[in-house]
Amino acid sequence: MEKITVKNTEGRSLRFTGELIANVESSSNNAHPDYSGSVGHWQELYLWRTARGKFVGQTINFTQWQGSRDSYTAKVCGTVEEVVEFFGSGWLATELYEAADIDTSINLDEAAA
Repeated sequence: MEKITVKNTEGRSLRFTGELIANVESSSNNAHPDYSGSVGHWQELYLWRTARGKFVGQTINFTQWQGSRDSYTAKVCGTVEEVVEFFGSGWLATELYEAADIDTSINLDEAAA
């Protein structure tokens, strides 16, 4: 485990001891298979596990356009459900869950009717 500081333009940065579980990124290049859907913009998602057993998620939205700023959003999550609530269910988030070996499927045998 290492000391990590996660930037957060939506609030205060987060500092903790932990390890990176997974990270994924889209591409600003429309010829790339992981194209973000917006020329000049791309996104990176990071998921860490803290030494205390919590998760820290970070979404970074990058831009290459002059006059636009990159944005960083981070959140501490206590459960996998909170991680899924933070990242959502888009294709890039799904890649993150797969890389982190997190099962986000709904078990219909256990779900309430």
